[in-house]
Amino acid sequence: MGKKPDGKDKEPRHLGWLTALGILASTITGLALFYAFAWQQAGPEWNFFLDNTTGQQIFDSARTTVTLVGVIGLGGAAFIAFRRQRSTEEAQLTAREAQLTASGALTLSQSEFQHNSVRALRERYTAAAAQLGSDSFAIRLAGVYALSSLADDWAEAGFETERQVCVDVLCAYLRTPSIPFKVTESATQPKPSIRTLSRWIGPRPKPDLEADNRAAQEGQVRGAILAVIAAKVSDFPDPGEGPWSTCAFDFSAARLDEVDFSHARFSNRVLFRGTVFTGVANFANCYLTSDDFTDAVFTDTVTFHAAYFWFRSTFTRTQFQGNALFDCAHFHMETSFDGANFSGQYCGFKLARFKSGSSTYLQEAEFDPRTTVSFTNASFDGAVMFSAATLKRAKLVEFKALRSIDVEPSLLGEDEVLLEEKGALPNFEPRLWPPINRSKRKVTAADDAPEPSGTSAGSGRGDSGTDVSTSTVSTRRFVGQVVAEHRRAKHRRPPGR
Repeated sequence: MGKKPDGKDKEPRHLGWLTALGILASTITGLALFYAFAWQQAGPEWNFFLDNTTGQQIFDSARTTVTLVGVIGLGGAAFIAFRRQRSTEEAQLTAREAQLTASGALTLSQSEFQHNSVRALRERYTAAAAQLGSDSFAIRLAGVYALSSLADDWAEAGFETERQVCVDVLCAYLRTPSIPFKVTESATQPKPSIRTLSRWIGPRPKPDLEADNRAAQEGQVRGAILAVIAAKVSDFPDPGEGPWSTCAFDFSAARLDEVDFSHARFSNRVLFRGTVFTGVANFANCYLTSDDFTDAVFTDTVTFHAAYFWFRSTFTRTQFQGNALFDCAHFHMETSFDGANFSGQYCGFKLARFKSGSSTYLQEAEFDPRTTVSFTNASFDGAVMFSAATLKRAKLVEFKALRSIDVEPSLLGEDEVLLEEKGALPNFEPRLWPPINRSKRKVTAADDAPEPSGTSAGSGRGDSGTDVSTSTVSTRRFVGQVVAEHRRAKHRRPPGR
């Protein structure tokens, strides 16, 4: 028995038969038309055998037949082309509908994927926030890094506001004064006293080592948060803004230990209202767009060396209990020191640049009698306002070797006269007011006076030589002293720790 042909073998065979039948039908139709035209031209109706038919008549009949068959063929071809065009359009329409269906399915899939991604990120946020409230030190530390990674993932997904939420949670943790953690029962219950006499005189007090350990661990958690924030806003070693530089930060009423925001770039608002800085605070080479240090307390040295104060900076009622270093700082817009208290041995604005159009208010600042205030080599290109009543309390006020004075600083409460003659401010160096640009006066021997005792090593008075090269050497020496002092202070443990 032979095999039955499958559907693939039938289609070509049927198509061949249909083609042969079409040719045969066309041939028969053409012959019939040729005979009909020739018979019509032969004469009598009974002349079925086309007798006495001339060659011209046969030629005319053949020509007419070929023309008619050609017209019929063209019509068939046109019909076939129409059907083919229609089939093509239907196929294109079907493909377009399929494409739209696939696009809709892709959009739905992407939306579902985004929804699942957002849901997963929110679940991670819930877990990380719960980790920060854990009793375990290791879990809290893991929660810090989990929130940091989550903030970057939110930003990569296009949700900048959610990244700000993660940053706010970390800042809120720093603002929390203390977090109660569970203590084991064995640590809370006192051991029974062996001697009966201890009931009357009481047991000898023992250091709470577990409490100290918990405090040290909590300090590590808060230090990790500060380190993460500092790394995310740093422009070093890669210049430009960090991934978190555009976020807003609120450290108000927090207690921050050994802060190091050097090379930080804060392009948004940053608040330190009522913040207590324990240990050395480092804001060197920091870019501050809008900062508020109102009622902040610096218990040790703070440095804003080469910092940029771009828009508005507020140091209202800020307490500088240690040395305050604003050397090489740039003041661009408005900076207020109203009510600020400088009680350290040194307050330095050496090589500071008060930019054109800026306004710096120091007329209500308070200086301790042991404080040396230095504006040596400063550039007064913007308005700076002082008060004679506050400056005369300082140990020494230096305006030596000023680089430029486009806008003379204002001294409220005193006439612009020779202070040496009036004797109101004997602690000024030089005593002539207003200060004179170094390029417009002759440098005297008093400008090369040695540094007064009681000034810290990192706050040495820069000597002003008789030429620019001597001043440059002095400036380099001063910067080297500041860096060395900061390095020593960074490794120095605060007392009581």
